Amino acid sequence: MSITIHDAGLQFDGHPATRVRTTAIILHHADAVSCTVEDVHRWHLSNGWIGIGYQFFVRKNGEIWRGRPIDWVGAHTKGANDFSVGICFEGSYESKDTSMPAAQVQAGKELVSYLLGLYPGAVVKKHKDYCATDCPGKYFPFDEIAAGVSDGGSAPAPEQPAPSHSLLVRGSKGEEVKQMQQRLISLGFPCGPCGADGVYGVGCVCSVKAFQHCNGLVVDGKCGEKTWAALDGNPRTACPYAEIPINVKKGSKGNSVRWVQWQLLRCGYDIGDTGIDGDCGTNTAAAIGRFQSANGLAADCICGKDTRAKLKAV
Repeated sequence: MSITIHDAGLQFDGHPATRVRTTAIILHHADAVSCTVEDVHRWHLSNGWIGIGYQFFVRKNGEIWRGRPIDWVGAHTKGANDFSVGICFEGSYESKDTSMPAAQVQAGKELVSYLLGLYPGAVVKKHKDYCATDCPGKYFPFDEIAAGVSDGGSAPAPEQPAPSHSLLVRGSKGEEVKQMQQRLISLGFPCGPCGADGVYGVGCVCSVKAFQHCNGLVVDGKCGEKTWAALDGNPRTACPYAEIPINVKKGSKGNSVRWVQWQLLRCGYDIGDTGIDGDCGTNTAAAIGRFQSANGLAADCICGKDTRAKLKAV
């Protein structure tokens, strides 16, 4: 489903690790009757943190605001930040606010539905399910919000057309690029060292190519109608080639090379226009060397045991 997410342009004092898995969506209240995403950001900065710990903030008027980037590890639930997305709701729902405005409830349901679409299989939890706290409060309508939006409720009717997307190519910038990058990252395609920065650079092109190859699409590195549809649907994400424990170097051929080429593309490394062809030529060997240099390995341009392990771990 399509939702509107406002961006306050928050500036962070650092960059935490990128989250590699998302299995939970955790709901919180701000414990403040009235506040904004900027207020929470300022409070968390004063704690000595890099900025707001939640990925999303929902106001009482139904506005949804972006907190820290969705793919960053959060700072909202001790012990669960590395596998969860945190949503904070304006209000104090333990004692001061005894009912949530309908607009905020609806926005919460739509945001939960949106995130469950990004992270199939994730569970929706309360902050107090993980920590000794009352959050999100006894008056917080958790069951209603956690259920999200059903086809029979107030969600867009099934016959309505899916939201349209722009054709994105190398050099594109903006919110749609960031949305595409966030979706790729959530599926295990890192988009290169810059992550979800809203800029369609070479790392993003390479990850799109890997995603397209995995899903039987034309491998052109452009995010057009069919690639968007795959991202928004039920995409395949696993490498289509089995890892073969042999050294891959210039001149090697076969599925052992294809596995290495797919992993390099997934991690945002350019292997040339020939793509995943099973032939370790100059471009593939050079990409192995660049990956090794960037990951603290001896840059011998040979993909052996240590390089294979690092490719899988990234």
